[in-house]
Amino acid sequence: MVTFGAWNQGSSKMNLTNFVSRKSAFLKFVGVILLIAYLLTTPFTFDIIWLMMGLLVSFSAFLFYILTVVTFNNFNGVEGYNEQQQFVKSKRTWDARLAGAEDGVFLLPLLFIGIDPLSVGIASILFWVYNYPKFSKLYCTVKTIAFFIVGLWILPYGIWPVVLSHIIVDTLVTYNLSSWLELEDETAKDV
Repeated sequence: MVTFGAWNQGSSKMNLTNFVSRKSAFLKFVGVILLIAYLLTTPFTFDIIWLMMGLLVSFSAFLFYILTVVTFNNFNGVEGYNEQQQFVKSKRTWDARLAGAEDGVFLLPLLFIGIDPLSVGIASILFWVYNYPKFSKLYCTVKTIAFFIVGLWILPYGIWPVVLSHIIVDTLVTYNLSSWLELEDETAKDV
């Protein structure tokens, strides 16, 4: 029988969670390094209009997600509640501050290879795959659509408005979602 390192220790769910969190930390580290290298090697450009457009797209996608979850909750309380709980448990405050690092991994290379529907579509699908273990399929799909729109229409005007809008949206969502949905993180009750 062939085993691979941590995969043979304990339960598979626990090891899959460790693998996903390590993959996420590694990719965010790479993203930060890529963004720093880009900042040091290219002129800094930032336009507030494109930041606002990024925020508009991201908040619109998030509002669509919330309305979808509320609709699930009204028609089938169990799935809606499970979707909400999965989202709340998946968000960590430190994770929101590093959200821009994801753009360094998935969007920054597009500035060098070219921005077209195919390349942005591939980057969006990779973004979906990266996020799927942490979030539900519904939330990943909504994030992917927003990611595609931002990558295709906002990224050509610079990476920095995209990064900042991603950090702002994820931070606001992290800090406000659970109270807005009137949910509690069940792990917080154990303290």
